[in-house]
Amino acid sequence: MRIKVIVPVIKTQNTDLMDGEYEYIESSLPPGTEFDIKYLDFGSESVESVTEQSFAVPEILRIAKKSEEEGFDGIFIDCFADPGVFPSREIVRIPVVGGFIPSMALASTLGERIAILATSNNFRKNLEKTVRSSAFEDSIVSLNNLDLTVLELLDRDKALSRLADSCKDIVKRDNADVIVLGCTVMYYLIDDLKDRLRYEGCRVQIIEPKRSGLKMLTLMAELNLTNSMNHIVSANYDKIKKH
Repeated sequence: MRIKVIVPVIKTQNTDLMDGEYEYIESSLPPGTEFDIKYLDFGSESVESVTEQSFAVPEILRIAKKSEEEGFDGIFIDCFADPGVFPSREIVRIPVVGGFIPSMALASTLGERIAILATSNNFRKNLEKTVRSSAFEDSIVSLNNLDLTVLELLDRDKALSRLADSCKDIVKRDNADVIVLGCTVMYYLIDDLKDRLRYEGCRVQIIEPKRSGLKMLTLMAELNLTNSMNHIVSANYDKIKKH
């Protein structure tokens, strides 16, 4: 099995693979799975607004189409906002997933009161639109944010402390039984976050979207499943003029 991981940002000192990220992705895939990580040639350092998502989509589509032509079995778009997921499904026939839908599908099997913990308030506002258009709206009891940008998440101590405090507040206030982390960059904090919450007696399931998306994608590929075309317009990518 060959998996393409599309990181929908440009590669900079801030956005380059963090220590342990390659190994984390590898451990999220079945043994022997080949994978390739591709950043965008054009875009921004983070995807936290509709504008940034829109700029990322043409590059995502180009990479997705090329990945199918190169024989990859599935595509993971490494972002909770699912930028380019649905447009990509119009032009390729291999499975394409992002971070949002797999995480929410998993959360809905674990509990009935689901909370989402996003990064900044601006990104939380964008997620409101995603939630309203999803099949999970009725199960979501709250949509929260850390008041941190994606790049600020790289301050480990600050981000971990903010995450732990927010999770405890959400459980107490909303009686949530599952919390979905609203950014795939949070992956590197997941083990420490779970340990801290367990130590402090906070009983809640935490869903990390990077691993959830990769697991869902490889399961689809193993079962020879792909995204249904019954509700998707099949687009002719070749007729689009590219610069």
